[in-house]
Amino acid sequence: MSGMDVTSIATEYMLTPSGTDLDTRSIRSFGVRVQRRGPDLWALLSLGQIWNGTEWQYDYPADEQDAAFRRLCLRDLNTSLEVGAGLPDTVLVAGKTWAQWQEGTALTH
Repeated sequence: MSGMDVTSIATEYMLTPSGTDLDTRSIRSFGVRVQRRGPDLWALLSLGQIWNGTEWQYDYPADEQDAAFRRLCLRDLNTSLEVGAGLPDTVLVAGKTWAQWQEGTALTH
C-alpha cells in the first residue's frame, strides 16, 4: 500500500471528543462516524442517528431516503470532516457530553 491514498479506499472515519483517541475505549459512544454512503457522499453518524446540519435525526434506510434528506445529510468528505470536527464534544449519552461524564467520574474517584 506504499504511496496509496488511503482516502480512496476508506469507508469510515471516527471523530472523537477533544483530548481523546480511539485507545480510550469508553469514548466510543461519544464518537462521530464519518461513513461513506456513495461516490463522494459521506454521512455523520452517532448513536444510530444522522446529522442533518442542525440536529441529529433518524437515519432512514437508503431506499427510504428522498432528495431532501440526501441534500441535508450527505456531503463530500472534506465538508463532512470539517462539519464533524466539533460534533463529538456535543454528543449526549444519557444526557451528558464526554466532558460532563469526565467531571462526574472525577468526582466519584
